[in-house]
Amino acid sequence: MSDPPLPLVPGVFLAMLAQLSLRLTARSPSGEALGVLTDNSGVDRHVLIASGGVDGTWFASDVVPQGFPPYNHLMSQRTYNLLKAGVAQTDGSFVSGGQRYRLRVWFDGQNLTAEAV
Repeated sequence: MSDPPLPLVPGVFLAMLAQLSLRLTARSPSGEALGVLTDNSGVDRHVLIASGGVDGTWFASDVVPQGFPPYNHLMSQRTYNLLKAGVAQTDGSFVSGGQRYRLRVWFDGQNLTAEAV
């Protein structure tokens, strides 16, 4: 079994994320709060992976582009908080609270959830 991809976290993604809120919508099986990104007018922003590089690049869109899976695109509250305080690095990772992270996506059969690892 192979590991999930580790797409790049570009500075523009972190800058855009700074303008968004997290609306909690669910809980993971372990009880962690999950949600969707929303802008200040309440429009949901889907966290997606665009092609490019070895594993792709993270971006957010108000519409799920054609060809993307029709699942819920969620983010954990922990990840949201880390990203909000994060600084993009040239290797595609980000640093938050003095620690380096990458963003990985997990699929549970219904949701694609972005998680900092």
